[in-house]
Amino acid sequence: MHELSVGSVICQLDSEHLTFQDQQCGTTIRMALGYIPDLLRFLQWLDYRDYIRAFRVPTDDDCGLVATVSHGDQLFETAPVNLSLVGICADIDCDESLPVGLEVTVRLGLGEKETRLTGIVRRRQDANIGIEFDNCFKDGCLEPPETLRQIVAALETLWLRARAALGRQGAATPN
Repeated sequence: MHELSVGSVICQLDSEHLTFQDQQCGTTIRMALGYIPDLLRFLQWLDYRDYIRAFRVPTDDDCGLVATVSHGDQLFETAPVNLSLVGICADIDCDESLPVGLEVTVRLGLGEKETRLTGIVRRRQDANIGIEFDNCFKDGCLEPPETLRQIVAALETLWLRARAALGRQGAATPN
C-alpha cells in the first residue's frame, strides 16, 4: 500500500482503490482504480482553468480570422474569442464531442495565410473551449510555426489600430 499526506488528508493506494481520508473532518472517499483517469483529467482542468500562458489577442467577427477544429471525421466551425502563439479560445457548438484532454487539429486562416496545428483541449466552459497548441515549444523554448507568428502579428496590428482609434475618438478636444 502506498500512502501520501497532503495537509490533513491521507491518500492511500492499494491494488483495488484510491482512498482519501480527511483527518480533520473525518470524511473518507474511496474510489475504484478505474476512475483515476477521470480524476486526473479533472485535476488537469483545475491546473489550466485560469492559467493563460501567453498574451492573447482578442478577436471579433470583423478581424477576418477563420478557424476550424477537427477530430477524426468531425469538423467544427468556430467563433474565435482570442488567439496566442500557444493556443486559441473559441466558441464551438459541439456538445460533448471535444472533451478536455482530446487531441484535435486546428486550421487557422487570415487572408492568404493558413496553417494547421495539432492541439489539446485544455478547458471547456459551455461552448467556450480552450485549445493549447502542442507543437509550439521546443526544448522548453517558445518556437511557434512562422505562419502562426504572422497571423498573430497581423491580428495584434488590427487590435492595436482599433484601440488607438477608440482613444482618438474619446480624446478631449481643446477649445
